[in-house]
Amino acid sequence: MKLFKSLVVLLLILSCGQSQFAIFEKTRPEELAAKDLEQNASMDAITTMLDALGTNFENIFVGVNLGSDLNQVQEQLSAETRRLSLTQDPKKIANYVSILASAQAQLYQVDPLTLILKLVAESGSSVKSSSNPLVMLFPVLPSPTALNLQGVALAITLMHSYDERLLTVADQFKLAVFLTAYLALILKTLDPSGDGVFTPAELANLSPATAQIFLDTLHEAVETFLATNVVTNASSRSGQTIQKITTLENSILSQSGTSSTDKLKNFLSK
Repeated sequence: MKLFKSLVVLLLILSCGQSQFAIFEKTRPEELAAKDLEQNASMDAITTMLDALGTNFENIFVGVNLGSDLNQVQEQLSAETRRLSLTQDPKKIANYVSILASAQAQLYQVDPLTLILKLVAESGSSVKSSSNPLVMLFPVLPSPTALNLQGVALAITLMHSYDERLLTVADQFKLAVFLTAYLALILKTLDPSGDGVFTPAELANLSPATAQIFLDTLHEAVETFLATNVVTNASSRSGQTIQKITTLENSILSQSGTSSTDKLKNFLSK
């Protein structure tokens, strides 16, 4: 009995100045994951958020492999986020998924701030300086393997898996940067040397399907950037980023050629 009383007194002392139950409260998963991301502990952050989202969501996520259809994965994840939102705050669930997407992107060396700084850099790059800002990202992105491409694509899929009305401005900008990183990786597959110069032999490997995926993704990136309503002025890094990506799309579409493949090849060959 004396031991019990001593423990009670100790707990009251420890909780002085706060709720007597505060010491029993667990750190919120989003806070734990944020700390993990700050320390580049991507897998720890992923584990934390999957625990918070539950077994069903986790099973869908960890079941993704190179043979997975990400459109089908997105449908499954979307269905699960809707189910979770029936009994929990939809904004909380959206935030959990958004953080998971950040951790997934970080795992595959996609850091939004680093990419933005590279996009707006005027010099210091080892790749060719051209009208194509995506080549500026080559040095800070992983090798364009199928696994890395899918890893980044899965981060995008996660951002697509919850109600777009719950996307914050920060979420929209982050998604647009993820899309931009994916675009750069597609181009990097065509340029093994990574010098930003696309030779006729390299461009011969550009298939019509890949060209269409590129242009569709680029258009989504532009639309997503514009949805943030960030003013595109020279004094803002985010504004400069939006301006460069919108200009990129216009430049490609203005090229000669009747097909997406022709237009993209003509742009990259310059």
